[in-house]
Amino acid sequence: MAYFDTLSNSLKPSTLWSMYSMLRSVISLKHDVDISKYLKLKTFLKRKSTGFKSKKAKVLNSEQIQLFIDKANDEKFLFTKVALIFVICGACRSHELKDLEIQDVQDLGSALFVTIPKTKTNLPRSFTIVNTHYKICKRYINLRPQGIDNTTRRFFLNYQHNKCTRQAIGINKFASVPKEIAKFLKLPDSQLYTGHSLRRSSTTLLANTGANMTEINQHGGWNSSSVAEQYIEDSITNKINRGKKIFDSLQISKENIGSLPPIEGSLSPKETEITEAEVPPASHALEDNVPSLIINKKENNAKAAGVRYVLPSNPKIMQTNS
Repeated sequence: MAYFDTLSNSLKPSTLWSMYSMLRSVISLKHDVDISKYLKLKTFLKRKSTGFKSKKAKVLNSEQIQLFIDKANDEKFLFTKVALIFVICGACRSHELKDLEIQDVQDLGSALFVTIPKTKTNLPRSFTIVNTHYKICKRYINLRPQGIDNTTRRFFLNYQHNKCTRQAIGINKFASVPKEIAKFLKLPDSQLYTGHSLRRSSTTLLANTGANMTEINQHGGWNSSSVAEQYIEDSITNKINRGKKIFDSLQISKENIGSLPPIEGSLSPKETEITEAEVPPASHALEDNVPSLIINKKENNAKAAGVRYVLPSNPKIMQTNS
């Protein structure tokens, strides 16, 4: 408790939870002690997290992605385009791109079939790259130096001045790709486009198509459905569709009101009010010494005819004979 209390003065709640997770694993492994049973510590961390909202990496929308692919010069940005296409199509992490080897990318003639064998969750994934994106990636593949496969099997090689060198690309280069794209597009806060931005962009684009949790989990390779649920919840398209469904239900309810039985005391669509000219008027029985039986009879006759009996404003014109 004292250790985490000291850390809380300088670290964010999200970092405290990361430290807690690492210590829990190490202490369990080295000392066979499960600190997850320390309820006071977990309560302390939860209290520190109250009201905290972590910053998420910014995402690129479909228009921004297509604009970069169309406008960026291949001589300078061909590698950046290919890395962007791989992440958008396969929701790849930076280390997955770094570890990708040439045998993991199969050329089908009109498409690339990519397999990601080494993943964070140990769940191999695969995806395809087609159409114009295939042609862009094919140009990059054709620039591989001859005999390079005897030196390295890594797929991504350093690209400069319209040619690939023999140097494999490291993980930091992949992490800087989103920021490089944001600078080219002159987007505000380009420093917030981190190495995770493209993976988030890919999953957000899929969620906006109306994909379900199973599809999103398979796309990103997650073990838990909680991540997929968050992407679906944050999807603007899904929010718009939910809003439409709510207002559509209101419209349906409005249309169904006419088919409901009339409320007691109200007029049905077939009922009409009658006036003094249609039914002999009546007034208060006591005022003109008219037996109440006459009034009741006229009211019953009007009800049988499907109309409402209305008392006249001038009681003296009431006819007393039945």
